[in-house]
This record gives sequence, C-alpha cells and structure tokens, in this order.
Amino acid sequence: VNGVGSAGGSGSGIEAFRVSACRLCVFENNTIQNANNIGGVLKLHNGNTNNSVATWTGVYTELIEISDNLFTGNSGAILSDIAPQNGGLDERLRNFVIERNLYSGSTTAQGGELLMVSGANMTLRDNVFYMPAPSSMIYPILGVQVAQRGSGNLLTVQYNEVYNNTCYAPNAIPSQTCIGFDTMGAKSAPSINSFAKNNLFYVPSKAT
Repeated sequence: VNGVGSAGGSGSGIEAFRVSACRLCVFENNTIQNANNIGGVLKLHNGNTNNSVATWTGVYTELIEISDNLFTGNSGAILSDIAPQNGGLDERLRNFVIERNLYSGSTTAQGGELLMVSGANMTLRDNVFYMPAPSSMIYPILGVQVAQRGSGNLLTVQYNEVYNNTCYAPNAIPSQTCIGFDTMGAKSAPSINSFAKNNLFYVPSKAT
C-alpha cells in the first residue's frame, strides 16, 4: 500500500491506509508506506456514530493481529497509530497483538514517534523500531508510546505489555526513548498496570 509520498497537506492528514472500525481482523505481510507530511502510514481507530458524536458506540475495535509488516516512508509526526482519532471522541480499542513488524519511517518531527498505541490489553512483541532522526533534533523521539489519547477517551489504558522489541537509533539525541508509557504530546494519562521487559535499545555512538 503506497500512499501519496511527500505531498504536502494542510488538513488532518492523508494516511496511506486508514481503518475506522474492525473486529477479529488480521493485518499481515504488508508493506504500508508514504503518507503525506501530516498523516501516518497506518491509522487504526474505533468507529463513531453519525457525524462523529462523541459518545462511544458500545462496540470495541478488538481482537486484532498486526504482524510481519513493514511500515515505512514519509509520514507526519506519528508513523503509525493504533488509537482514537483525536482526544475528544470516546473510541475504545483493546486486545491487540502487534508482533514481528518493522517500523522504519522518515518522520523527523520534533517529538515524533514510530508507533502510538492507546488501548487496553495490548501485546507488543518482537518488533523492530529504526529511529533515524537527525542529531540536530532537540526533543525526544519515541519508538513506541503507550498512553491515553486525550481526556474524551474514557477507556483506561492499562494491562499492556511490551517485550522482546528492538530499537535502533543511529544518531544520539538527548532523551530519545525506545518505549514510553508517559503523557508526552497529546496523551492525557499514562498506561497503568503495564510493563516493558527484555527490550533492547541500541545507539551506536553513545547510550541515552
């Protein structure tokens, strides 16, 4: 799936691949690449009612497998996000397995991230995050961030597990992070009752 590449845009983003609601779905063995300079290459969220009424529909986006994919190319600040559309609509995601994917994008936004996850009971394992941000960048870069997006999303982000992943950052940037459960950016609450374990963060020039 090849999007619009480096084309500009002033709207809310042009994703290469957007899925607005899904249950019992599998995304595997794909190359998904090249959003515009605002959107991400993959956007997977939870559906809203007509005219995007903020009230949750009562149906989760859940029971999802995302495996053996390459997410790459141009994007906005977030290469791929598994999260509500914004901080004001109550969208709920849970019970995902995200494994054996390679996230290798050219996002160079200050404070950018390769994967954002906002949900419950999410398992992220055996993924690789290549973080080639330039050394001139002054704000943290994240491989993956797991946190609640906005105050309008009422699902508690919790019971998430992130293990056996690898982050490779060829340039040393102060405070860059492989895995974050914090509230940097548009996130209003950290992931609780969660753990990161047995992950490798490699920076050739120096440890950060």
